[in-house]
Amino acid sequence: MSADQAHVVVLLTSELVTNALTHSKSRHGEVTVLLQVSQYCVRVDVMDDGSAGGPVLGPTRVDAENGRGLVLVDQLAHRWGDYFEASGRAVWFEVERQLPAGNGAIFEHAS
Repeated sequence: MSADQAHVVVLLTSELVTNALTHSKSRHGEVTVLLQVSQYCVRVDVMDDGSAGGPVLGPTRVDAENGRGLVLVDQLAHRWGDYFEASGRAVWFEVERQLPAGNGAIFEHAS
């Protein structure tokens, strides 16, 4: 994984943790971060205590001080989404790892 990709993973993880603490019941509870590294990608799941609604990717004013977290996730991650589990909601993203030239790996992604 390149240094640039590692910076993207750190940035997006920070954004999702901030969203969990700001917009969910976890502001007084618990946030869990899962990191999975495979040959092809890095996946991060941020789980919180839930909220009234799901993540909202909406327009952000140029001069707004917040509201860009999911925009960054949407633009920089190769895939992202959310799911429910018994303890609350999780928002996840994946960043593909750069493979050495000529590796021949097959890995399809939706951007």
